[in-house]
This record gives sequence, C-alpha cells and structure tokens, in this order.
Amino acid sequence: MFVAGDRAPPSRRVAFGESIEFQWYERRLERSPAELVVLATTPRFVYAHKPPGLHTHRLQPNQPLALADLVVQRFPECRAASSDPREGGAIHRLDGETSGVVAFARSRSSWERARAGFEAQRVGKLYLGLCRARRSPPWPPETPRGWGYSLTPGALVHERLLDEASAETRAALDPRGELTSLRGEAPFVGEGLELRVPLGQGSRRGEVAIRPDGRPSRSLLRPLVITRPSSTGDSRVLLAIELVTGQRHQARAHLAWLGLPLEGDAVYADAGDSERLHLHALAIDLSAIFKAEREVLAPVPEGFYAPLRDG
Repeated sequence: MFVAGDRAPPSRRVAFGESIEFQWYERRLERSPAELVVLATTPRFVYAHKPPGLHTHRLQPNQPLALADLVVQRFPECRAASSDPREGGAIHRLDGETSGVVAFARSRSSWERARAGFEAQRVGKLYLGLCRARRSPPWPPETPRGWGYSLTPGALVHERLLDEASAETRAALDPRGELTSLRGEAPFVGEGLELRVPLGQGSRRGEVAIRPDGRPSRSLLRPLVITRPSSTGDSRVLLAIELVTGQRHQARAHLAWLGLPLEGDAVYADAGDSERLHLHALAIDLSAIFKAEREVLAPVPEGFYAPLRDG
C-alpha cells in the first residue's frame, strides 16, 4: 500500500484528499530453478537440500520461488507448521549463497519445540568452510581475553562424525572422491579453536561486525586440511565448523576476523575468482530435542573442493 506515493503500513492514518495506491501480486506457480532434493523424512520433519543461490524462504510474495515453496508443494502440511506460512515450516535458515541441509517441521508443535531447541542451543549444526589463509597457524596470534581458546579433542558435538568416518559420512563429505585424492599432498591437522567473539550491526546494511557490545557468538573450528602455500603465499584451509549460537553471518564474520575468509565471500572479503561462497551445512542433529530424530547429512556440492586442488 502506498499513501501519497510513499509505502505505508496498514496502520497508517489517511488524511482527507490523500491518494491511496494498492499493488497486487498475482500468485502463480512459476517454474523453480532447482528441483527439490529430499534428504530424509520423519513423522515430524522434512530434511531438504538447499543448493547455493536458492533462498530458504521468501521475504516478499513477489520474490522468486524459494526452497520452502518447493517443500510445501510436496508436503502441504508444512505451510501451517510455522507462524509465518511463507517459511513453510522451516525451523532455521541458511544464507542464500550457502548450501546444505534445512529442516522443515510438519506440524506446529514440532516447529515450536525445534525453535525453542535452537534458542537453547540444543541443535547440532556442522558446516564445512573452505577458507583462504593469509598467515600460518596458530590463528589468531592474539585475541582479546576470553575471545579465543584452544579446542580440546572431543569438543565438537559432531566429533564422532568426523573421526569415525562411516560410509555414510564419507559419501556426504566426498561424494566424488575429490577430497580423498588430495590427502597425499595436503597435511591433515586435528588442533582446533573455540571463538567467543561478540557480533553486532555492521557499518553497512545487511552486514555484521565484531563488536565488544554485540551479542554473544560462539563457534568451534577444527581444521581438516591445510594446503601448502601457493606462489602468492596463501594457503587453503578446509574447516569443520560448529555454530553453537546461530547469529546472522556468524561463520562468515568470525572467519574473516580470524584472517581465514571464506572462499568466494564478497561481503566480508575479496571473493577472488570463486563463483560461489564455499560454506556448506553438512549435518543437522535434532536428537537432543526429539529422541527419534537422527543426524541428517547433505552431500557436498560438485566443485566445492576445487580451490584445494587448484591452489
């Protein structure tokens, strides 16, 4: 709705003589740029794979189809699960450029319990991040007191997933054998880092920044691969990332501050030659909230490991 040419909320009082304009959007079923890939279904949830470039759900009705629309087309009960039907029951959200697993509730009670679980930090979320290292470990060389700690073995909730490397995990981590072929050339390391770095509003719209007065934000990082420095002096680092809290752009902001910007991140670093953001939501685990749920994995997309090989 527009009043006197300006967008106005429904509560806007209209003066005598002011013009009112309404814009209507035709709701039509457009063709999606992506097909729905269902990773798992349970009586409570649908676990779907989100490709990079597809939003989790729409923010405006005239925006292109999002993952939530595809889920609702096949599982219509998800529409009524969330308080906002546009979310299609999504219990969390990934950035548009991030790929990986997203969980959608099939009932309001499941959605409410899952959302409460996120607030209570009871949901396991494991990401893979491919970063550019502009300096050698350890990272960072200095941090404000209480912002960085060494990560002890077993600290990650998903440590078992990484160490046991079951057939299912290997298939998700390395569906095309790209990572396995690098192991003879790239040293593997097990040391990790815990970041407790507060985040707040950045100087530009849509960005977050490291701020002492920001919201508490906790990330656990474990390097899996560190390549040898290239001719430019940069290395590539493959990290397992567990986000204990779930602030907007948390992984991206923490890693950029650490001197390990994500490959392809044009917001917090120079994207370089990468055409996509190399951040992938590998696994989600709701079993701490719902005993019958199991960890669900999303296979790493094709080309994700290419910068490790190309230098």
